[in-house]
Amino acid sequence: MLPAPAGALFDRPPPASSHYPTSRHSSPPHQPGGTLHGHAPFDPQAETAHSRVGRRNHGRPRGHGRPGGRTARIAVTNPSFIQPYVNPTDEGAYQTYGPGDNSITGWRVTQGSVDVLGRVASKTSGSPVVESGSQAVDLNGAGPGGIEQTLNTTPESTVTVTFAAKVNHHPWCTANAATVNESMYVQFAADPDNARLRSLGSISAPGRYATWQLLRVTLPATGRHSRLQFISTTPGACGPLITDVEATDNTA
Repeated sequence: MLPAPAGALFDRPPPASSHYPTSRHSSPPHQPGGTLHGHAPFDPQAETAHSRVGRRNHGRPRGHGRPGGRTARIAVTNPSFIQPYVNPTDEGAYQTYGPGDNSITGWRVTQGSVDVLGRVASKTSGSPVVESGSQAVDLNGAGPGGIEQTLNTTPESTVTVTFAAKVNHHPWCTANAATVNESMYVQFAADPDNARLRSLGSISAPGRYATWQLLRVTLPATGRHSRLQFISTTPGACGPLITDVEATDNTA
């Protein structure tokens, strides 16, 4: 287990499960219904502002979609995974969540387990495409996992999902899983035929995904409510990292 950093800025030390053990994930995942690890509750207004500032700096066009059509932003709760809050100064800090857990505000773990990594562990600081306050989800906890959030969508429209992704450079992964290819599906539940597979490469051969990159996929809405899912297809305990999730309704 990695030692806690000196002078950590917390009201109490981060829990033991927030550091990769020598044998990764020897501790049980966080159980559903737990607290947010002693930190302030989620503030939707603050998160909306956090997301909006980052997006404005990304320089993406607003209100322009397909020719003759229009677009509308779809609300995504906790798009940068800043709740639950994880130690922001330790490069090994993380929290693990298992099946059915909804402790990641706005999201539910659908299968396996996933990790939430703190800011330093996520390497979001200094990225030109990721807000520096963002945390990230590793789609592999003890093994391949997945998360979902239900979005309000327009029947028979399409939805463009934009998010940032990179290979997982956590110290444990660098030492133990450097050659594993990290990949995932992005999909709406109940519509696997339209799932989009995205492969990021490996730690030893990441290509451009050595740093955060923006990805976009367009999916047909499944009705008035569509369950957006990110599902790992990566074996082992080190999966792709994602953060800063956005969705746009492309109404004809």
